[in-house]
Amino acid sequence: MYRKISKAIALAAVLCSLFTLAHAQKKELVFYFKNDGTEVSSKKPYDYKRIIKETDSGTVKYQFIEYYANGIRKRKGTANSYEPYLELQGQVIEYYPGGEGKSIVNYTKNQKEGIEYQFYRNGTLKEVANIKRNPAEHLSYTQIIQIGDSTGHLFLDSAASGKVMLDNEEYKFEGEYINGNKHGLCKKVWKDKNLITEIIYNNGKFISGKRIEANGKEVILGGDKVPPAYPGGIEAFTEFLIRNLKYPEEARKKRIEGRVVVGFVVDKDGSIEANNINPSW
Repeated sequence: MYRKISKAIALAAVLCSLFTLAHAQKKELVFYFKNDGTEVSSKKPYDYKRIIKETDSGTVKYQFIEYYANGIRKRKGTANSYEPYLELQGQVIEYYPGGEGKSIVNYTKNQKEGIEYQFYRNGTLKEVANIKRNPAEHLSYTQIIQIGDSTGHLFLDSAASGKVMLDNEEYKFEGEYINGNKHGLCKKVWKDKNLITEIIYNNGKFISGKRIEANGKEVILGGDKVPPAYPGGIEAFTEFLIRNLKYPEEARKKRIEGRVVVGFVVDKDGSIEANNINPSW
């Protein structure tokens, strides 16, 4: 009997060793980046580093954690892939350079979706929003749930309605929300850009507006003045570029870096004309 138990224990030990070895052999990679997203060699100055680890989860393939150059956490979460770009999938937590929590949000195929929480550096609630996606049209719709200031005061009621008067590090904002949507005149003063926007909404729908630049010049927003844009906005355009840019495999293996400048003209009907590629430098 004792021999059988001993054999069972020995077998369990072997299985445990194999399990531990399998986990120890899981892939772990480290990448170094500048703030603009450019990957650099570990021997060069960098702004943050990213550590990638394989997971045992069947829903996501990788865990990642990023650190500022001073060793403080920058961001952590899960992803479906890390090459040729980091495709976020699941919960992602972001931190301020001092290590304070900045935001918590879920991603679906690199796009924000669901409830997003944003915080001030002192830990008080800045904003809660529900982000809804329409993958077919590459569009997302954000409905505000709550807005707060750095003192902890909350502006909206249980119906996500109320008047908001904010004054934080980035901007001053004055306006009203009804059922989570901007309504009436909303004024925003960007402190670092010395720029003012005044926009009128009707339950979240843009009606009219203007931008007042630092030199006092007023630019009308809306109508014929609306500049051309990629369907779905800049986020959809960025996603398109990320998914379609192909980095040469041989260059990736040898860590060859460079810059390619592409010039083109967008015609009135949205077609591309006079496209050209300039040499890297």
